[in-house]
Amino acid sequence: MYIDDILKEIARKDKVSPEYVREQMQLAILDIYSKQDQSPLIRSMLDNIPHKGEIPTVEEFIPYLASFVAHLREQDTKPIH
Repeated sequence: MYIDDILKEIARKDKVSPEYVREQMQLAILDIYSKQDQSPLIRSMLDNIPHKGEIPTVEEFIPYLASFVAHLREQDTKPIH
């Protein structure tokens, strides 16, 4: 699913515009990158998200996060030996 489709679906459910959803997501990303009291693990994870600017855009952050969650789910379903 493309980012625009995701934004439209969230906007439809919340009865707001896709632009508003994007703005709120970008503000949330800015907020997490602005926090100074993060653990080294969280900071390391954030630093590993590929981005061209100072902080990731919604288009950079969401696909990375989705891939990360998919990887965690895959690891969770593997049998432990």
